Amino acid sequence: MAFSILEQMKKDAHLMPDEIMYNSLLDGCAQNNLVDQGLHLVDEMQREGVKPSNFTLSILVKLMNRARRLNQAFSLVEEITHKYNFQPNVHVYTNLVQACIANQALPRGVALLEKMVQERIAPDNRTYAILVRASISRGLYDQAVGLLRGALGLKSALTFLQQPIAVCWNLDTALVNESLCNIADYGRTHDFAAPLLADIKQHAPKVRIDPNTQRKVLSPSPTSSLSQGKGKGKGGWGRQ
Repeated sequence: MAFSILEQMKKDAHLMPDEIMYNSLLDGCAQNNLVDQGLHLVDEMQREGVKPSNFTLSILVKLMNRARRLNQAFSLVEEITHKYNFQPNVHVYTNLVQACIANQALPRGVALLEKMVQERIAPDNRTYAILVRASISRGLYDQAVGLLRGALGLKSALTFLQQPIAVCWNLDTALVNESLCNIADYGRTHDFAAPLLADIKQHAPKVRIDPNTQRKVLSPSPTSSLSQGKGKGKGGWGRQ
């Protein structure tokens, strides 16, 4: 019905479909996994002289992600931003990061974060949350901690995050507490969770650490059930 309304509007000289209408239809395509229709819609809006925006790109990346077309998502972002001479914003980049994780390409997602920082685009809470949770789930605790340190502006962050633009001023403290607890649950308290907690308390006192989190990190069991079941984390920075 929505596409039918669009066709009716195009027949009326007094009604011109705008970006909001095209983006709304594109979002519907993304929600219903209508890949071909979505791509046709993007082509049509350009033919009609309606310029795609970062909002359009965010939806388009979501559509490509659900279709498991990661490379095409990157290609479309590059093609459209080059054609219309604008820079992808944090929402477009974060949707691309999400697509990388969904397509089992965590190193590519981390590389994308590095590109964001290089282009002076500040990562937001969602950007970090996606990458931190993915790193922990894959046993890359050093990478997860390096990401959190970068987001909090702490020392020993990942090298490319050691600059002010990487600090996330709206980082959700729930993510910090969740990450500390998960790392402790996997039996990596002494080497990762406890040092991070100590640095947060000393250098980022505004970050509220829950009493339960603090107890778990400071009074861990010798070997957690999670670490027994899944093994300890891998070394390195996750470039696997």
